[in-house]
Amino acid sequence: MITDSSVNNKASCGKAGAGAPAPIALPPHLDTSALKHTPTPTPRQPLPKRASRDSLVSLQQLAARAGSAANRHPHTARISTHTHGVRKYIDADASRYAQKKRAQPPSLSEVPTASLQYMRPGAVFSGCQVSGYKRYRVSVEIWRAEFPADTPQSGSHTPHVAGQLTIRGLTPANPCMSTYFEGYAVTGGAATGAPGGFFSRGWPAALRDMTASDATDAEHWMRFPACKQLSAKHGKLPQHIPDYSQQRYVYMRWKEKFMLPDPEADGVAGASYDGFYYIVLDQQEGTVQGYYYQEQADKFQHLELRCEGAAPAPAPLACDFEMA
Repeated sequence: MITDSSVNNKASCGKAGAGAPAPIALPPHLDTSALKHTPTPTPRQPLPKRASRDSLVSLQQLAARAGSAANRHPHTARISTHTHGVRKYIDADASRYAQKKRAQPPSLSEVPTASLQYMRPGAVFSGCQVSGYKRYRVSVEIWRAEFPADTPQSGSHTPHVAGQLTIRGLTPANPCMSTYFEGYAVTGGAATGAPGGFFSRGWPAALRDMTASDATDAEHWMRFPACKQLSAKHGKLPQHIPDYSQQRYVYMRWKEKFMLPDPEADGVAGASYDGFYYIVLDQQEGTVQGYYYQEQADKFQHLELRCEGAAPAPAPLACDFEMA
């Protein structure tokens, strides 16, 4: 591709020089005078019609023979007789072509998983998010939790946890807003199939919406007392944690993806979910601590949650909240 300035320069170069160029004489064998009288093309004759060997009757007989063959040989492919759609399809294909299908990357449901205390489907956390002097009531419901086990496996970008995050009182026009979020844990490293660790440099490009600079990562992680102890133990904050699921504290990142109940909604005026949360789960106390990061937002907005069980409605909160 070329820019508009390149096009202008090219046109100005063509005008350089004095006078117009002299016409070029064509050689005799390229004389175009013979093209002035083009003969009218002869119309094409229609193709003769030929009888098809695959008539409707023969095709019906072929389908009937295939059905009877499938009954005699149950291990071979059979033709479906479902009438839900217009076209028929093969339910089971035992041919050699079926074995050449491209292998799909395994999801976490196909590999060993680890169970975390409190972080299970149906669990409900409630608490508040603190931004300056304002507090907003927050509830989180876990829909899916499939954390990778500390065993070798194929890598997968399937979220380790997903659910619904609801915040109340953030804007006067929308007193209650819900988003769908996904999260990934800081695991034992590449052997567990985790996409990354404490620092964003280990995260793949497909998950860049929940990454920042390593300096920003360290600035937020070190605000957690558990991370300070971990850093003091190793001399620095490590990238991964071996046997992460057996530790008291599990570190994660949560990213809100879209609004609920309408995933097509562009957002809400006065609110944004472009950032993500640094999360620490305390498996002993059932609490979640987090810090929200967004480049243009107020720094260190603090999330405080406690597991209230699997009840759909969260319990009354101990912290107050104010309207934005």
